Amino acid sequence: MKAIELIGAEAGSILCDTLKYVFCVGGLLKLDLAESFFSFLKGRKFLINMYGDDDDLGAICYQVLDSLEHVQMLNHHGRIPVGCPMPNIRIYLVDDDMKIVHNEQIGEICVAGSVQLADPDIANPAHAKFVKNPFSRSKGTIYYSTNHRKSL
Repeated sequence: MKAIELIGAEAGSILCDTLKYVFCVGGLLKLDLAESFFSFLKGRKFLINMYGDDDDLGAICYQVLDSLEHVQMLNHHGRIPVGCPMPNIRIYLVDDDMKIVHNEQIGEICVAGSVQLADPDIANPAHAKFVKNPFSRSKGTIYYSTNHRKSL
């Protein structure tokens, strides 16, 4: 959003006429940023929120937003839910006792999967964030504890 503001309203409106998709990749998307996006950009635009943590290899969840009303409907404590897992990724939201929380409840995001999860042997095999996956039936599987608290 800052780049559009720096360009200026006139030049920005010319660029934004052809713009259809904007990808917001990284940490948790704040409500005010998503609201600003749809307030500034008029017409049929899509803001794709792609949540990812520092130790994984990219986005692990996504949420497609298509209007200011949609953003406001999804408002959860001033943030947008991280959405659905990417293919080959499993997301667990757990409480402090490592029990699964229900939809729309806040929990710590834990990630399991074979594609985007960093290799714990490369990262640091003793790293406390990589733990045995208690939810998997496959022997030796791990998940990554993000230390982010969120709802899906």
